[in-house]
Amino acid sequence: MGGEGDRTTSGSGSAEVRQTSAIDRDYEGLVVSTDPPYHDNIGYADLSDFFYIWLRRSLRSVYPSLLATVLTPKSAELVANPYRFDGDRRKTEEHFERGFGDVFRLLSRNARSDTPITIFYAFKQSEATEDAAGDSADGISTPPPPLVPGPPPPVIPKNRRFYGVAHLDAERYQRDFTKLAQEIVTNLAGQIGTGVEITVEIRATNDDGFPENIVRTVTENAATLKLDSYGFEKD
Repeated sequence: MGGEGDRTTSGSGSAEVRQTSAIDRDYEGLVVSTDPPYHDNIGYADLSDFFYIWLRRSLRSVYPSLLATVLTPKSAELVANPYRFDGDRRKTEEHFERGFGDVFRLLSRNARSDTPITIFYAFKQSEATEDAAGDSADGISTPPPPLVPGPPPPVIPKNRRFYGVAHLDAERYQRDFTKLAQEIVTNLAGQIGTGVEITVEIRATNDDGFPENIVRTVTENAATLKLDSYGFEKD
């Protein structure tokens, strides 16, 4: 997810803090120090929701892009949480390992070659402990093999179209439609070059039949509001 950058300056230089995806940014010429996610140990986004909802209430007008989502973004988060894959442990591992590999291949190709990349990582998992214990008969772990750059990550297609279908609560349609407009339409329409099309479909049934005054009122209003198509059906 992209977000605003906050730049701070001092007598000796400046720094910029930015929320973005590790796989989508450019590392050319950068010195990299990273604390990557710890597999399945911490659900960062889930924990963040406890305070995110309150920060969003207070600071959305200050950081509209950073706090654009209703809850913290989770779909692209690089953690091994099986519940996001319907409990499928294999898909969970593939998601984590593929993303981890893609990011570090990108780093190995583009970061500065004259400065080491520093990585802070605490991997506490039973499989990792067993693997480390089996490295050597005397209990001394052998160092891991050097990172060999693999093939470049695949080119990711651009997201050019969005579609969504929602069923609104008939008793609270104004509230629901307002939420859709604020949380979905506003974000899409705010991007330069975006064309947004919104279609509203209304279906109403009454086993006893609608009274003539309602038929007349709704028909007149539909014509006045220039609905593309409308009408009552008799059976």
